[in-house]
Amino acid sequence: MWDDRPSLRFGKAFRMDFRLKLQADVRASSQDLAPVGGTFEMGRKRVGIKGAVLQRLEYEVEVEIGDPSPWRDVFLDIKIASAAQVKGGKFKVPFSLEELTSPTELDFVYRPRVVDALAPARDIGGMVHGRLFKKVLHYQVGAFQHDGDGPKTLEPPPLVPGEVAGLRGRAYAGRVVVAPFRAASGYKALKTLEIGGAMVTTTVPEGMNNLQGRSVFDGHFFPRSLYVNGPRVRTGFELNWMPGPASIRAEYLRATDAREGQGVGDEHQIDSTLVALAGQGWYVSGTWVLTGEKTDGGVVAKRPLFQGGFGALQVGARYETLWFGTPGATGPPSTSPRTSQAMENRDSVVTIGVNWYVNRWVRVQGNAIHETFLDPARSPIPGRASFWSGVCRLQFVL
Repeated sequence: MWDDRPSLRFGKAFRMDFRLKLQADVRASSQDLAPVGGTFEMGRKRVGIKGAVLQRLEYEVEVEIGDPSPWRDVFLDIKIASAAQVKGGKFKVPFSLEELTSPTELDFVYRPRVVDALAPARDIGGMVHGRLFKKVLHYQVGAFQHDGDGPKTLEPPPLVPGEVAGLRGRAYAGRVVVAPFRAASGYKALKTLEIGGAMVTTTVPEGMNNLQGRSVFDGHFFPRSLYVNGPRVRTGFELNWMPGPASIRAEYLRATDAREGQGVGDEHQIDSTLVALAGQGWYVSGTWVLTGEKTDGGVVAKRPLFQGGFGALQVGARYETLWFGTPGATGPPSTSPRTSQAMENRDSVVTIGVNWYVNRWVRVQGNAIHETFLDPARSPIPGRASFWSGVCRLQFVL
């Protein structure tokens, strides 16, 4: 059969949907884009299947065509009850609302810098999850092989001659989201309000394994050049509200990398433990569908193009910031790999966007992006603290 996409179905016993996701971007920036692929990028070329067996077992397999590491989501999800499901395979670690949102459903072309830098993305593992109290509370608890494969631009750690890259430890993750007004009578405008928190912990091996800061178009502003060792802890808080044609979304994320025994030492000790390196930031965004469609569940054009209408038109704006440094450290700031106080830097970004939902399969997005860096010397354009960029994306989802 064919509804939104090609599908095989046998009553309620079996369903297999065939998926295709294509995204093509045209980009412009004051930053030199040649090192990151130029002004045109085929952002995603994904194919996959998704379905269910006996309404108890859900599955998904998704592959990125032409990628050296092609496997994206590959998992089975067994529904014991609405309050208890067991998921296993490769999928996203439960951390960050924006990271857990499909790239084809994002309000803006790119995720916020803080999410790209600090959210772990996918890994191999298992998770128990479910919804309680009439879907007022949603929980996710899991263990994973490592702490994710994201971001995709994270570079391998620099190694000195003879050094071997260590393996990150097993990661443990938990996330809880509460919709306080979902089951309440009245409060119609607040029923879609959700508030949540999440944490991921793992152990990072000794080496230049710190998380790094990159601009929208992958320019370094805080490189992977500091020695870390020990626990990595990520924490996050989120808010999501979709009243009618509007939406408001916000998150605060923080990650710390321990630096146990990474100092140069003094007369009392050979190696000193340094203040942990921290990356932290937040964003707040808002959108409005000018044509009146609801945002809850995804914008679906009531009157698609060539079917009696123009489609759906949505406008939005987002402010975000991502900072790296060593809060509480003493001593002169430095970029030395074993400095006690890392020289801080920050990227603050304003994005203004327009989304045109042509029909159920096609969307056109346009974003104007303004970035400002704390340290102009470590901006993607050295000596220039701020600049504009722009991107237009054509998206096809089947």
